[in-house]
Amino acid sequence: RQIDGRWGGVRESLEEKTMNMALAAKKLIEENVFYSDGTPFEGDPRYVLRRAIKKAADMGYSCNVGPECEFFLFHTDDNGMPTTLTHEKAGYLDTSPIDLGENTRRDIILTLEEMGYEIDSSHHEISPAQHEIDFTYENAMATADKIMTFKMAVRTIAKRYGLHATFMPKPRAEVNGSGMHLNMRLLKDGKNIFKGEDGALSAEGEAFLAGILYHIQGM
Repeated sequence: RQIDGRWGGVRESLEEKTMNMALAAKKLIEENVFYSDGTPFEGDPRYVLRRAIKKAADMGYSCNVGPECEFFLFHTDDNGMPTTLTHEKAGYLDTSPIDLGENTRRDIILTLEEMGYEIDSSHHEISPAQHEIDFTYENAMATADKIMTFKMAVRTIAKRYGLHATFMPKPRAEVNGSGMHLNMRLLKDGKNIFKGEDGALSAEGEAFLAGILYHIQGM
């Protein structure tokens, strides 16, 4: 009991430290960047997004985004440096005991929920050591902020388990890589404007898709 209590205290301390670091990162991420005279800095990603949101709002549109974030959990070496090694052999939707990262993923989710995230789902992905966590639709700015905070939280908690979390698209050549699906919903007067007749994509939806393709290189 003394041993359990001792380690329980260590875990609580680590959880508090992780939460404080994540909340500090969240606060920093949600700050805007200005010149010394108070003018918004054009290169600030939040300013770029804010302008796009306003332009859409002036046309009567609002955009909600629901991300599906994929990442790998690899071992670290004896010096604590990242590797691309894993002993895990799990695949799509596998669970414990095959999914060796399940406890880490659960801890990530619990921390995110304490920070106000609404998690839709989570599961093991196709490749060994690959995971996915999805959170619910929110407005574009809130989602963008949460994605950046999410990455910080995932890396911090993974490190606590002696693992290295990476969001690289293809850290290993011989297995499936990671992506980040963004489910988007464009609303006007509270209605989904993507929906056309008989379930087809509407003309406005086609224009929205054409805009994404036009700007794809910048993305």
